[in-house]
Amino acid sequence: MLPLLVREDHRAERDRWTDWDPWAELDRLEQRLAGTWRSMRDLLAAEVAQAPAVVDDDDAYVVRMDVPGVRRRDVEVEVAGRRVVVRAERTARRGWLRRRRHVGTYRFDVTLPGPVDPDGATATLDGDVLTVRVAKPAGLRRRHVPVRTQR
Repeated sequence: MLPLLVREDHRAERDRWTDWDPWAELDRLEQRLAGTWRSMRDLLAAEVAQAPAVVDDDDAYVVRMDVPGVRRRDVEVEVAGRRVVVRAERTARRGWLRRRRHVGTYRFDVTLPGPVDPDGATATLDGDVLTVRVAKPAGLRRRHVPVRTQR
């Protein structure tokens, strides 16, 4: 009878399968799925505030966004350079038997198209609509020039 010759690459392949730990594989899978669920939770949190509308008025930029179920004391607005940062938290209220909206915190920021005067910024919450008005610097405000005829 001839001796059985095992090539080195076959031995490595055999060792890989004999050393395989299905429980460790399940742990790795569980960690990957937990990361997927975390990112899905973050996507649901983004539902709290939809993408804002940015309007260029003559003297200011106006940012409007829906923040349903958020109270005024739970909203923080910051203007840094050309960026407007909104942080808000929607908390669970007592007595809810069922809720359709995500409860938690979120952060949203938008970069405005031009320079701003942060000292001229105001924020108002009217119902579920947050409006942030950021003034433009005086030198950059549009000025309408009337056209006259010469006779």
